[in-house]
Amino acid sequence: MAIRLRIEVPLTPPTVFKTQDSVHNLLVHAMAQHGYHLPRNQPARWGFGVIRRPVSSIPTSLPLFHLQRIIVGSTDREIADVLAKLTPDDLTELSQVPGSGLDLRHAQIIHDRSWIPTAVLPIAPISPVRVLEHGPRGSIALLQLGPTWEARLNHVMTRRFDRPFAIRVIPDDIYLRERGGRVCTQLPVKSMPKTHRPVVLPGLQFPAILTGPEADLRDAWFNGLGAGTGMGFGCLGTAG
Repeated sequence: MAIRLRIEVPLTPPTVFKTQDSVHNLLVHAMAQHGYHLPRNQPARWGFGVIRRPVSSIPTSLPLFHLQRIIVGSTDREIADVLAKLTPDDLTELSQVPGSGLDLRHAQIIHDRSWIPTAVLPIAPISPVRVLEHGPRGSIALLQLGPTWEARLNHVMTRRFDRPFAIRVIPDDIYLRERGGRVCTQLPVKSMPKTHRPVVLPGLQFPAILTGPEADLRDAWFNGLGAGTGMGFGCLGTAG
């Protein structure tokens, strides 16, 4: 079983948020209403992404975003069953200050039927793809495209799903040339407890064609590509 949902947030009144953590907390709380328990120290077999736009065009140290759409999906049977039961009434974020968390009970939940089995998938990532390399000082993000990045991407997916992956990533060469190869971007994942400044983590975001076994592309489409999909990294959209 596989499922991919679009949570459409009305433009009025506007819904404002600061970091991915708020959306993550909202989704986990909603899923918990139907029996989901967030596992510890295990790779996520689900993922989400956020369509957003800045509240202001002027960069600030504490940026705010208008929330427009959340995409969430999974091919894990138990998680997919939980997601299928979500209703708008489940879409609230638990917060230490009552009433201050995200409240999307006015949103609409739509089942996304866009997946067609394929071995060639043109994609435009909705959020950065995060690929990690483990070293003596912990994990670091790989931020240079190439064979090493692709090999580590497949290693990350193999670890997440406990089976070999063989995804090939063919970046859009025109896009890379126009940007001088600069495809690194950052995602604000949470706020520091004392300063409330955002903690940002890097990844790569670029249009590409994915090729490989249909099962590999299917898992990437529904669950997200790479690491950190449970915090909103690696959510895929179709190119074109």
